[in-house]
Amino acid sequence: MSNKFSWGKAALIVFVIAAGGFIYWNVSTVQQMKKQAALFEKMLEKEKEPAVAKEPPPAAPGKKWVPHGDHFHEVPIDAPDVWAGEPNAQIAAEFDFAVKLPTDAELPSYNERELAKLVYAASNELSDMQDKYETLTTSLREARSAISDEMKTGVIDSKSVWVKWGELSSQEREISRAYRLRRSERKEHLNRIQQYMGTLK
Repeated sequence: MSNKFSWGKAALIVFVIAAGGFIYWNVSTVQQMKKQAALFEKMLEKEKEPAVAKEPPPAAPGKKWVPHGDHFHEVPIDAPDVWAGEPNAQIAAEFDFAVKLPTDAELPSYNERELAKLVYAASNELSDMQDKYETLTTSLREARSAISDEMKTGVIDSKSVWVKWGELSSQEREISRAYRLRRSERKEHLNRIQQYMGTLK
């Protein structure tokens, strides 16, 4: 009888120690997940905050300052108003325009009515392109938000989250850069055409 009692006590002690270890492991895991979720929340807030750049000094003659994230680049005066490093070609192709506008040399071969139609079509296309850009960036933000939610619930591995988070952020930056560059180029082209049209009157 005392032998069974001793075995029972030993089993109870082992069970209590195992249960305590399991509870401790669960609590520490939850705390770690909370810390990671808080870190992701901070990252989300930083992503949402617009980059604020200090005002640059006056540009040299024939140059201008172009914002690029949290700093500026000095570029020639006729450069686009966005940092014009080459965007990812595949992403940039998403923002190619279908309406072909005449070059400056081709303008004299068009009459005012033809140019007005082209400007109208190109302006509509520019508006559609903005909708496309907003749809793409919204879907990327929603994907990042979903990852953050999954991280809070502990559904996915934290290492894979960091990688995916970085990929989505990088993709959003590239899309934004490509869109701004294409939009800037297109607006400048349309402005030149409209200025030319003003000389026809």
